[in-house]
Amino acid sequence: MKKMKIGVAHEHKHKRGRGIFVAITVVIVLASVMFGVVISAGDPGTPQPPKPTMIKVTANRSCIPPGGEALITARAVNDSGVPCENFTLVFRMEGPSGAELINVSTGWQYEIGAVGDRTDEGGYAHAILRAGTEKGTAVIHVYYDVVTAETEVVIADYCEGPELVVTDIEPNPDCGFLFANESNHINATVKNIGTNSTGGAFNVSFQVGDKTEEIRIPELAANSSTQVAVLDSTPRVAGVNVTIKVEVDCRDEVAEIDNDNNEKNVTMQVVNNGYKGKRYTGGGAGNGDGDINITTVREYSVRGGFLYSTGDSRYLSGSTQPWYKYTVNWSTADLSIPDGKDAEVKEARLYVYYTWDKVQGMPDNISLRFNNITVERDAFYTDRKGYDGSDYPCGMLAYNVTGEFNNSGNTAVLENLNPVAGNPSIRGMLLAVIYESESGKGPECKIFVNEGFDLLYGGSDKCTTPEEATAYAPFTGAIEDTGNRSARLITVAPGASDEGELIFNGHKWSNVWNFAGDSQIGINECDVTPYLNTTNVAAFQSSGDYMEASNAILVVESKTSAEEEYNFTIYLIAGYNMVSLPLNDTTVTKASELAAKIGDNCTEVVMWDSSLQQYVSYIPGVPLNDFDIAGGAGYFINVNSPISVEFCGAAWQEE
Repeated sequence: MKKMKIGVAHEHKHKRGRGIFVAITVVIVLASVMFGVVISAGDPGTPQPPKPTMIKVTANRSCIPPGGEALITARAVNDSGVPCENFTLVFRMEGPSGAELINVSTGWQYEIGAVGDRTDEGGYAHAILRAGTEKGTAVIHVYYDVVTAETEVVIADYCEGPELVVTDIEPNPDCGFLFANESNHINATVKNIGTNSTGGAFNVSFQVGDKTEEIRIPELAANSSTQVAVLDSTPRVAGVNVTIKVEVDCRDEVAEIDNDNNEKNVTMQVVNNGYKGKRYTGGGAGNGDGDINITTVREYSVRGGFLYSTGDSRYLSGSTQPWYKYTVNWSTADLSIPDGKDAEVKEARLYVYYTWDKVQGMPDNISLRFNNITVERDAFYTDRKGYDGSDYPCGMLAYNVTGEFNNSGNTAVLENLNPVAGNPSIRGMLLAVIYESESGKGPECKIFVNEGFDLLYGGSDKCTTPEEATAYAPFTGAIEDTGNRSARLITVAPGASDEGELIFNGHKWSNVWNFAGDSQIGINECDVTPYLNTTNVAAFQSSGDYMEASNAILVVESKTSAEEEYNFTIYLIAGYNMVSLPLNDTTVTKASELAAKIGDNCTEVVMWDSSLQQYVSYIPGVPLNDFDIAGGAGYFINVNSPISVEFCGAAWQEE
């Protein structure tokens, strides 16, 4: 098929001679009469609009069947490319018998084969070509004064040529959604459904909101398609609607059969990608309550410590069957507080973890009784996927149960106020206790309790990376004299079992969380003393793992003078020596270890057993009576000859 010509012409003198020029003039005069155009030199004092010096002509269809129609569009501009408004362009056709031009505005037909149309503010004028029964090629000429251009339309029973369409628009192809607070990849599928190749390269334009970008596409064969994409870097908030328009051959470079089907547009709502850390979703901005971080909510300085336990928690599904009550018990052994009843509980916090809240009943459709006393909720944290199916909230409820806590054992009962299928599934409960010894002795302990909730999945199938799927837990307050302190970090990651990465001040551990008992609460405790800084940050990271981040507790202990290590040498004479160990040497806890430290010179270690009211003797090499060695007790040591023995350790603490 003959390719459509896109006519572009600059001002020039016609080579057809004066007769042609006169004919054109007559046409212009006729057009002036038909459309009420007044041709006037105008007021010499009035600035004249830019005069057309170039015309570009296109047809929306390069091929039409007999009786079909094509829209002919001409655009007039000056040498600077400025559109020329309010000028009459004359359309004249040469071609098969019966074909005619029609004025777009009036619908009038003219047997002389010419119509006129006045340019709008964009410099555009239009006419319609209607085919008759005769087949062939219609050539449409467009004139203004001596400026002319032309295009062609084939009239045939069967049209051949390239035909470009946009078959699909998809943002972030692995997910298909526009995400908030980040850049988005916009992908489009362009297909040539025609019979011929495009014959060359062409442009595809993307308009995303108010931003437009064009991409150059190489020649596309018939019946083939290609993928083209742009990166939209405009940050948007969740909930806004964005229209995406993609136009193929936006510069009319391809002589297509039909140009009217080159555009496709979709309108989509921006959503949060809840699988990313809340630093990407804005914390509570439409994607769950809470800060963008797992934040410090409690800070204690005590001479005591921190204990935690999930008790007899177990996973309870509410997906298909309703549940009514969920009970967890803690024995004395689960939370064995030093000093027992004499220790002061500074705070006891109870955490309830849930997932798959299909009816979105949390937090209002449940109540909690702790040791048979109703307790009000202290805090609520939640997150959700934010898009597509299975977008169900998950989260954590926190309760202050300090006043109800009992050193002898505890019971929590969670009551469901709306027992229906689709209730949230309960991962389990965690009871945490900060205590202080009654005597006030022991190491000084600083405890930072961070709370929050962040759903995480780092993988390309969810349009995330591990770096994006990271939740941060910065601990407030500075740690001074870090070299004279020890630290342990307790982190809670519901849903994580043998997966996920824990990061503390840049140091990373992999697959650290494991379910506690029959619950689905992933817990890890690790020594972070070597990595302790003045300011400290923990982080939870997912690498292709479904997990949640909820709690981070940093326990920092100071080394007191009682814990400082010393060296002390005792001198033994030949025979029996009455000795009490001067230091808590951790290498000497048994009679056999004491004898080994003295060496082969030692023949016997003897202690007085007050319960038996007799002496007990340990003979080196004889596996009998290997009794414990303790501070403050006296021992008889028999050596064959004088010897000195050095002990190393901290001073004994008063019981």
